[in-house]
Amino acid sequence: MKTSFKNFALAGTILLVPMKSERAVISDFQPKKITKAETLLSTLKQSDEALAKWSNYTADKIKEAEAKFALNFPRVPKPTRDLDVSKTRYFGSPEYLNFFLADGVMKGKGEQFCKAQEKHGINAAFLVSIANHESWYGKSDYARNRNNIAGMRNADGYIRFDSVDECIDKMAENLKKNYINRGLTTISQINKKYAASTEWGDAIIKHMTPLYNNANCMIYNFK
Repeated sequence: MKTSFKNFALAGTILLVPMKSERAVISDFQPKKITKAETLLSTLKQSDEALAKWSNYTADKIKEAEAKFALNFPRVPKPTRDLDVSKTRYFGSPEYLNFFLADGVMKGKGEQFCKAQEKHGINAAFLVSIANHESWYGKSDYARNRNNIAGMRNADGYIRFDSVDECIDKMAENLKKNYINRGLTTISQINKKYAASTEWGDAIIKHMTPLYNNANCMIYNFK
């Protein structure tokens, strides 16, 4: 996915101000046109200050989670075929996920993916990556006409869902019931059943990698 400097900066703004709506962040960002070196330096200073605040915020949230669940959260550096999606969690904001759901029928559905993670215990970054891969970022015919963003099929063909939210929940439920509970917990293991192509897992990893590459998007391993 190609990302211009403007979109990268916008994504950072959305991430660093998680309490604002995407529309509000865009409104704040667009009028600021950098015309002088002084303005650029001022903007960079503000970004550094915001980054520091966000880092402290996430650190506090991690401590709260560790205390609540008595768990350790060592950071997973990058996704691999051996990544256990049932024992890892996306710990970033729904707004950051929305940057990867910018077009198509999944636009703004970051919150739904986070809810599916909490309900079914499957890494939200993995769920987003499957959806983006299977639905071509929410633009495929089945996504637009059947709300099917996961490539899910039954005996009659591709399933029709009443809403994208329903499909997100059913995708996670299916993975939990028919994969995780049967011992298929890694991307490689899931690949063998979910898709005929042996390259499916590698494609999912490519979709997940941008999430892992951002320093403030935290994926943690539950021990």
